[in-house]
Parts: sequence; structure tokens; C-alpha cells
Amino acid sequence: MKKTIALVLGFSLLASLPLTATADPEAEREAFVNHFKKKFPNIALEDYVNGVYALDAGAREQ
Repeated sequence: MKKTIALVLGFSLLASLPLTATADPEAEREAFVNHFKKKFPNIALEDYVNGVYALDAGAREQ
């Protein structure tokens, strides 16, 4: 009986939680960009399209 009551209370608690998504894509993109700007401050944002070649000048020359 106690297990049944616990299950009913657990399911009712889960059902009362909001089911809406709270993700903000623009905020996620800004956080991502800011992370890499902080990690590699000498690389322009436009150079990231070159992948690893933006980080290693020797590899880019090859």
C-alpha cells in the first residue's frame, strides 16, 4: 500500500512540473562564441571556418 501511495505521489509530482522548453538558442550561440573568443583571443571569428588551420600557421602554409 505504501508503494502505491508513493508511486501516485511521485507521478502527480512529475505531472505538475512544467513541460515547456526553456532553451534560448541565441543565448546558447552567444555562450559558445564567447567561450572560443576567450580561449583563442588572437583568432578572428571569420578564421574559424578554416578549422585547425586557423590555430596552426605551419599547417595552414602546407
